[in-house]
Amino acid sequence: MEMPKLNYVPVDEQETTITFYRTDKKARIYTTDTTFMTYIDKIVGQAIDVALIFDDGLAKVYECPTKCIRVRNSKVLTSEERENLIARGKHMAAHRKNMGMVDADD
Repeated sequence: MEMPKLNYVPVDEQETTITFYRTDKKARIYTTDTTFMTYIDKIVGQAIDVALIFDDGLAKVYECPTKCIRVRNSKVLTSEERENLIARGKHMAAHRKNMGMVDADD
């Protein structure tokens, strides 16, 4: 019995792969993750050095300079560090309000 062909990729099977060699100037991003596609599609519309090079409706391949690829180490904050950041944010917001720099939406 032949399996029916899906016109979507199930969420638990969606993937993103970024490939480039050490000496490459360009990286290729293959993705079936619809959320990531939406994010990158917005960048493609704004950036000249990021391009969509393949789209079959289920997967997309983008190309971008390798210098655009960043790997970050997430930092776990202590409760004291978190409280300090919150206090700094509140102080900055008050300063902006006093200086008349608050947006109409704030």
